[in-house]
Amino acid sequence: ITTVEGLVEPDGPLHPVQQAFKDCHGLQCGFCTPGFVTTIAAFLEENPNPTREEATDAIAGNLCRCTGYQNIRASVLRAAEIKRERAGQFPLGIDDDPIDFLHEPAPQQQGQSGGSTQQQGGTVFRDWASI
Repeated sequence: ITTVEGLVEPDGPLHPVQQAFKDCHGLQCGFCTPGFVTTIAAFLEENPNPTREEATDAIAGNLCRCTGYQNIRASVLRAAEIKRERAGQFPLGIDDDPIDFLHEPAPQQQGQSGGSTQQQGGTVFRDWASI
């Protein structure tokens, strides 16, 4: 049995799912978080490159009373990306738009608002809540 505490080695970095929940604001009160984190960690071992639909299906058995699940689903996809990055693989997922991944503005129709990225220092972050 793996608990949420057992996902990371002592003094090691956060597990990709834990880091993704932090990056994507995937929790609020924290009551349901251990169940989501362990469920998602196990899911990503079986499916390391999920689609948005598969990510939604993976969390369907867990209930959260605080969120609308968008940030939790985003956390699934971000965790998969982190796992690919740490393995030295290209982090782009199945459903990702290469233009968004490269942080270049996608061609837009007149009247549409701008991109969904923010820059902090030299790093550009995707707005995972918009997926």
